[in-house]
Amino acid sequence: MIRILAAAALALAVTAAPAGAQSRGDARFNALLAEHEQIERRFDPITSGSEGDDAALSLFPDFSPATVEARRAALMDIRTRVAATSGRVLSEANQLNRALLLQTIDDDVESMSFDRARLGGFGGGGFDGLGRNTPLRNVADAEAWLTRMAAMPRAMNQILENQRRGIATGWVQPRQIVERTLSVARLQAEQPAEQSALLLPFDTLPANVSAEDRAALRARGLALVRDQIKPAQAAQVRFLETELLPAARTTLGARALPNGDAYYSYLVRSFTTTNMTPDDVHALGLSEVARIRAEMDGVIAETGFRGTFAEFLTFLRTDPQFYARTPQELMEKAAEISRRADAQLPRIFGLLPRLTYGIVETPADIAPTSPTAGYNSGSLTLGQSGTYLLNTYQLDQRPLYELPALTLHEATPGHHLQIALMQEQPETPYFRRTNGFTAYIEGWGLYAETLGYDMNMY
Repeated sequence: MIRILAAAALALAVTAAPAGAQSRGDARFNALLAEHEQIERRFDPITSGSEGDDAALSLFPDFSPATVEARRAALMDIRTRVAATSGRVLSEANQLNRALLLQTIDDDVESMSFDRARLGGFGGGGFDGLGRNTPLRNVADAEAWLTRMAAMPRAMNQILENQRRGIATGWVQPRQIVERTLSVARLQAEQPAEQSALLLPFDTLPANVSAEDRAALRARGLALVRDQIKPAQAAQVRFLETELLPAARTTLGARALPNGDAYYSYLVRSFTTTNMTPDDVHALGLSEVARIRAEMDGVIAETGFRGTFAEFLTFLRTDPQFYARTPQELMEKAAEISRRADAQLPRIFGLLPRLTYGIVETPADIAPTSPTAGYNSGSLTLGQSGTYLLNTYQLDQRPLYELPALTLHEATPGHHLQIALMQEQPETPYFRRTNGFTAYIEGWGLYAETLGYDMNMY
């Protein structure tokens, strides 16, 4: 499932090379893997910091077109040298690594060819999301975080400039996406500086940091929020209101963008790691809807419900028995389900991760535009657990019967188990420990849901 081309590459490997040639080939290829790792660490200091690079903890990504071009050139250079290696003189493990690396670089380079930065955004819950997911182990970490905070206004302005380029070229988000982005941006901009999520890391400092030092570090962070970040947030709101919203498109699909057909086809290839076309995926989707609907009809019959399909859906959506009355009740239900799931893991899996996870409510400022559940990966290096996020906004839209599947998908044996194990493999190349192949990650999440039958979770 990881990458189809990898299987093809292994199938094409013919006669094995002599042991000495293989050893030399692996040594040369491992050097290329190390070089690719340095490229990725240089251009993504957020991930690099979570993977043990203390120097990266003070850095923030550069979103300028010049930096994107520098990364593209570096990747193209190393791709040429990786392609020049022969799979026949590599170990079986490195044959797989080579095929995966070539496809990963090709995907990255093709993505950059569309100048996707024009659509804006910063992943992982945005700048505030980074604040909620940055633990500080000591004063050095706090100093690094202050330096990273100071770089945020520049990055925010770069994102706006990229979006201005999008406006000029017709590469803009649908209006409803811009409206949702604006609603979150307003909430964050209007929030008092003292309540900024960017100050939360200072609360994680260990007890061996004196109260005086804690107060001084937090005061410096508050000054950065008040004097530099808040003005940048206000500028973002003005931009969204006066420039991006008037230019937002009324269409929804990616095909509506300039060169949209090519972009949409790329997205399908990238997300599925297949050569399926968008129309192929749509046809598969229609067949899956028909299959699932038939299963639903069977389940409805088993319950003894008397009525139409629409009436059954209305029953599920409106009967109070299916909904929590308070956020605490929803969280407690999810916690109980997650503990039952955890108890089943040793029976099914021979290897479990060291990293634990916690269950946290989706932050109130992003809850209205967030899904019911999600997962944020943790870091053993930084002493940070994984996080199963649960949205308690609009409880009448969060039915309890969704919780078993959601918990299995997002926590264990789903995203947390898989991603934590992926992170805990030092022998695996950096790009494989940190690259979220969507077909692999979400495919595993769906598979984890099906394990619920064997685990007696339904």
